[in-house]
Amino acid sequence: MTFKKLLFVCMGNSCGSPMAEVIMQNLMVKTSLYWEVDSAGLRTWNTGRRPNKRCLQILREHGLRSDHFCRQ
Repeated sequence: MTFKKLLFVCMGNSCGSPMAEVIMQNLMVKTSLYWEVDSAGLRTWNTGRRPNKRCLQILREHGLRSDHFCRQ
């Protein structure tokens, strides 16, 4: 089986793209889609760090969690 791949990209991979990745993964579970989903940043500012605290808080408020570490 060949999986489609989806990459969300933002400037630093610390908020927008990690949130989009987690939300999409959650939607795929609900709809039985099987895609490879990832996120990355254009810059290396946050490489190796956890996403923005506000980003993680918003995800938690919606019952989602992320083990993401920022990458380029």
